[in-house]
Amino acid sequence: MTIGKREQIVIGTVITIALVFGLHYFIFAPSARSYKGAKVEYEELVREVRGLKTTPQAKLKEYEKTTDELLGDLSSGINHLQLAVPAVFVSPELDSVKVDAPPGMSAEEIGGLKFDKWIGIIGDNIEGQKKLLMAEIEELRSRSSSEITRMSFLHKNGWRYRTRLPDGLETNTGELWDRLKSIDEEHDVLASLSQGTSTYQTTLRAYNRRLSRVGISVKTARGLKKYGDFVPLFYKLATANLIVNLMPEDRPVTIFNKTLDETLLYDILDIEVETIPLNPLDEAKVYFAYEQLHNLNDLLEMAEGMEINEITKVWLQGYSFLQNFDLYEHIEEDTEENPLLDEALDPANWGMDEMEDRGDQAWATTSAAADTSMNPWGAGFSPYMMPGMPGMPGMPGMPG
Repeated sequence: MTIGKREQIVIGTVITIALVFGLHYFIFAPSARSYKGAKVEYEELVREVRGLKTTPQAKLKEYEKTTDELLGDLSSGINHLQLAVPAVFVSPELDSVKVDAPPGMSAEEIGGLKFDKWIGIIGDNIEGQKKLLMAEIEELRSRSSSEITRMSFLHKNGWRYRTRLPDGLETNTGELWDRLKSIDEEHDVLASLSQGTSTYQTTLRAYNRRLSRVGISVKTARGLKKYGDFVPLFYKLATANLIVNLMPEDRPVTIFNKTLDETLLYDILDIEVETIPLNPLDEAKVYFAYEQLHNLNDLLEMAEGMEINEITKVWLQGYSFLQNFDLYEHIEEDTEENPLLDEALDPANWGMDEMEDRGDQAWATTSAAADTSMNPWGAGFSPYMMPGMPGMPGMPGMPG
């Protein structure tokens, strides 16, 4: 049978249509269906995203506003309760220090820049700590002459807190600088001698005598520790503050080619303000000294506001972590069977009996010199007072 030309065209057309249909059905159709499904899913997601721009965004702003209000209330409460640690007592970790390093600088060089900046921050913080402490020293001096409340505890039979220099040195600063030169001279000689030798002891006595000529008695300072660990430091700083106030700003005072500033003055007068953190704490002794004095000044302000006639005695309670007792070393994991901790938690060992015995002398006070043999937490320290909490274990004994 012969197929004509027309029939050949028809058969070819049918085969072509079948081939196109097959290609579409087996290859293009699945892709088309996937595309259609993806487009539908995309449009649904677009509708969801567009919806997020209305209601959820408004809720987010509401949440942010509420959070800001709560943070404000928290900050206000912390400040009102005086629980905030002054910024100068909080130094950053080395890893958190940020520096602007130029492109191409090695990691070692960047580390050096961070270290230098970190040291600078710590140095600035230490200076700020001393300034805060000296501000409290000055405030306590101003309160010693209160016309509302007699601060008898600061005077002869108490802390012996100086409000003026001996021998009228305030009006004869030339004599004051000469006396400081003689003290510095003895101090340098003392530093060159070996302790324990007869020459050292002789020079030390001479140095202490010269210290007394500017208002610091070493014997008196030692005796003041019965009022608190930091009271001898406050006694010395009160005298140092009087001298600092007399330093002229327009012309520096020189002592043996050295410019007299607070750092040199502390060295000459053998005043040590300890700024090294106490392991395992982040705070140094200067922080606790500041907190005690700051809290004391607050109490004295309250006393004046209440028009109390006289405050005769003030004791500052000690800190357990300033004693030679490592509490963490002795506490076991199973506290239920820890006799040492049970003894520490017994109120009978907190010095309460002594506090009651002093009731006729003070509202509530415990001497810093209390016997610690029965109290492993330290004199005047309750286990409910957590170390490092401002104004807690450092609260001064109430005035009497």
